[in-house]
Amino acid sequence: MPPASRPLPLLATIVGVVCMLAAVAVAQQAPFANPPPVNPAREAEEALLATVERAESGQDAVATANAVRNLAIFFHTQGRLGEARTLHERALALRQMTLGRDDADVLQSLIDLALLDIAEGNAAAAVQRYEHVLRAQRKQYGREAPETAATVNSLARLYAQQGDVRGAVKLHGEELRILEAANGSNSVRLVSTLSTLADLERRLGDAAAAEAYLKRGMQITEADTAPASRRRLAEVLEAYAALLSALPQRAAESARLAQRAAEIRASNPSVDRRTAND
Repeated sequence: MPPASRPLPLLATIVGVVCMLAAVAVAQQAPFANPPPVNPAREAEEALLATVERAESGQDAVATANAVRNLAIFFHTQGRLGEARTLHERALALRQMTLGRDDADVLQSLIDLALLDIAEGNAAAAVQRYEHVLRAQRKQYGREAPETAATVNSLARLYAQQGDVRGAVKLHGEELRILEAANGSNSVRLVSTLSTLADLERRLGDAAAAEAYLKRGMQITEADTAPASRRRLAEVLEAYAALLSALPQRAAESARLAQRAAEIRASNPSVDRRTAND
């Protein structure tokens, strides 16, 4: 299993299972005048519990750990954080026992627990887990290896949230170099990280560094004609305008950038801030 920092594909699968079970339940109830109420979450939970029981009965520690993790993630999505933690800790113990302390699945279990720490408001504990994971990944794959990119990004964001802006800049700089090596120096995949670095440098009071990142992001998005890049360009222009608005001698330039961003949004109805997660 490749190392990853986000269990989103698995969450999507579990949500899909919930929807499927709901559809089946509705179909089965169609012949009845007063069908019993549908509880898709309960149906999904029972299916996941059955998977855990089957894995346990087969005495397969790895399969059991995977099944337990799936149930833990489901509980997390349902807000049952205490139950999720107990299960994630069990999955971690099983994986450490059978796979070794630095196996990719073991590291994923640590990330699962870090996400729970964040959900419970314990960012400091999450930082410690992510730092451990990053050390292990660097040891296994090398510094600035593409396999570390997601962990570097998550840890950098935690640093920024905790007020360690310089630490965040350092890690996001590492992330940028990883992305450049994997995608090239003019890829639109760099723009989000460039914008993040610009904001962090602004927070540190280095307007020149912030402007350099924004200017590069603007050049990359201007060269790309994809609709998503129109949205990204508008966002970069808005951030650039906001940065320059704090400099009285560049107020006119700030206004021009803001006007250009507004024109892009007006001429592209799909370019909306609500779609900024793609």
